[in-house]
Amino acid sequence: MLGRILGWLDRKIGISILNNSEGILLRRRYAALQRQIPWLYAILLANLLGMQLALADEEAVPAIPTFLLCLVVGFRALSWIGRNRDQLLLHEVQRMMRQTFLVATTFCLAISCWTTWLFLNVEPSHLVELVLFASLSAVGSTYAMTGFPSGARIPLVIIVLPLITMLVLTGDPSLIGVAISMT
Repeated sequence: MLGRILGWLDRKIGISILNNSEGILLRRRYAALQRQIPWLYAILLANLLGMQLALADEEAVPAIPTFLLCLVVGFRALSWIGRNRDQLLLHEVQRMMRQTFLVATTFCLAISCWTTWLFLNVEPSHLVELVLFASLSAVGSTYAMTGFPSGARIPLVIIVLPLITMLVLTGDPSLIGVAISMT
């Protein structure tokens, strides 16, 4: 049963290995990710810290969620950089790509939840900063994951779409304009 689920997931995220050419493509994507993932973590750290600093004067913004997210991102960055992944077998590469997809999804969900909470709790005058840092995180993450197309879509779907929806639901014409420009 688990094998079927993993096979289905692998096909959906583009990491199935049905023939030799798919195996070669998977290795190339993984090699590209090896160079890009450290940049992804740097982008996430910079945007999380930047958002926290931009909203530091807000009493309603606790620092603990940002601290925890930064701690997890830092830990993942160190674990990614510290591993030797040059001589992985093809099924190990596939497992690492699957893990990367799931970790990226989890990070984006956490950032999206944090952004949504902030959107609902900060003063309206700070929404521009919030939109700026959340969208920079999503665009930067998407760029850093270009070697893995299904992974690159995750930040756009999980972070940007809810943000666009919230901006439209405010009813504020200027925020609706920002939402339109984000589409």
